[in-house]
Amino acid sequence: MRIALLATAGNPYVLRLWIQSFQRFWRSEVDKLYVVMTCPVEQPVMRYMLGELAAAGAHLVPIPGLQHILQHGEGIAMLLDHCEDGHILLIEDDCFILRHGEVGRYFDVLAAGEVDIVASCGGSSTADVLRRAKQTFGVSLDPYYSPNMFFAGRSILRETDRHFWSRNWKKGDYIQPLDYICDQDECGDTLVSTSLQLRARGYRAMLIPQPHARPEDALDYQAGRGFFAEIPPWVHFGSLSGGTAAMMDQEGLVIAHRGLPHKGHLADIGAASALEWEKRLAMWLLCRARFPVRDPDAEQYNEVFDFAISNVLTHRCDVLDATKVAALLSAYSVLFAPLLVG
Repeated sequence: MRIALLATAGNPYVLRLWIQSFQRFWRSEVDKLYVVMTCPVEQPVMRYMLGELAAAGAHLVPIPGLQHILQHGEGIAMLLDHCEDGHILLIEDDCFILRHGEVGRYFDVLAAGEVDIVASCGGSSTADVLRRAKQTFGVSLDPYYSPNMFFAGRSILRETDRHFWSRNWKKGDYIQPLDYICDQDECGDTLVSTSLQLRARGYRAMLIPQPHARPEDALDYQAGRGFFAEIPPWVHFGSLSGGTAAMMDQEGLVIAHRGLPHKGHLADIGAASALEWEKRLAMWLLCRARFPVRDPDAEQYNEVFDFAISNVLTHRCDVLDATKVAALLSAYSVLFAPLLVG
């Protein structure tokens, strides 16, 4: 059994692009797709997205009475509890497969018994944990596995403590895989603690690249290099779905979960984070234009989303460059063209 697991925060426009990728390039390469929504999006929009997923053949994992945003790793734990045994793929909703056969060939590697895990390096922790992990496992690069495009047997992940979300260790806590007592408070993000456990158990891993969108994509597009010289097998965009938790509607409610309702505040955007925001805004604008919500009960969300994007661009114009956003939008229109038609 080959099973894909998707935990999504529920941006309807980004999710629709993800579904396009799934249906067009790799639906035939998995036996089942399980999806869980980790954010309490307002009910009409939630029903719309669940309907789109069901139409694509996904098995939906319900969370009754969800009243707060779950961590991504919590969603992974729920998905693992609901799916069958077999080989699983962890994939994120801002990872877009752009080539037939990519998912299937890594499942084939697992099925052949050549390795136990196929994954890319990714994740962050406090410096002392990182240093100790590199020392313990004899690696010079990132010792953690990304929770995106991660392939392994379901049983392997269930042998861990199943704490897949971010982890905090207090001063004096013992991190068993590292045989390390913390000298101070430490932390690691999604799948960091799990990665330590998997490495300590000696599982054989095949490392694969993680093509990632960058603020420089517009320049690469103009120069015909990078993604625009040769389309990658997939693109992991980064922090694309969850951005709705940092944007507000006309009443100041967080658009990710207006049904609760929670007042929010405009995202703090500095010179460094502006580059990432410009990239995300370009992609949100692209997805919104191509995949508007057409459900009569939920289509009012289109105006909500339009206002939220305009609000960010208007009130953070001191650090955000609308010209760069437009250039990135043009680049992504070309890169993701196979998913924008039909």
